[in-house]
Amino acid sequence: HNLAAMFLNQQDYDQAKEYLEKSIELGQDSEELADMYYELALLNYSQFKDYKTSRNLARKALELRPNWGNPHLLIGQVYVASREQYYSDAFERSTVFWAAVDQFIIAKNKDPEVKAKANELINQFSKYFPNNEVVFFHTLKEGDSYKVGGWINATTTVRSSKL
Repeated sequence: HNLAAMFLNQQDYDQAKEYLEKSIELGQDSEELADMYYELALLNYSQFKDYKTSRNLARKALELRPNWGNPHLLIGQVYVASREQYYSDAFERSTVFWAAVDQFIIAKNKDPEVKAKANELINQFSKYFPNNEVVFFHTLKEGDSYKVGGWINATTTVRSSKL
């Protein structure tokens, strides 16, 4: 794990990834193992743009530390970052923000340490919700249940931008 940190500091992301993966294989302590899963998730997101793997690793961190908010913040950010790559329809891309904000809400409700960051992200991304006209055009209304398809595959709640 220390070698992975060293390679991260040197910005050698391939080596850092390799050593984090090895550390996880050998890991025993669940707190440290959760940290390593999260670090590897963050690395896959920020350096390798491997969004699916990043989410899966963040979920593994949550299995070990269920009340930790950071993995939820990361999952929401991964959803937002992936929308252009995985969704061609403008409406579908905008619904990704619903799923992302859901993750930010979960984070702040679970972990008081991330409440300020979660609120910041909620405010930042709620602006990109579809407006009332677009929601209506898709025969939806505020509060309806909606399934964000594709790789995200999450059920969320319809919301409109307040702009």
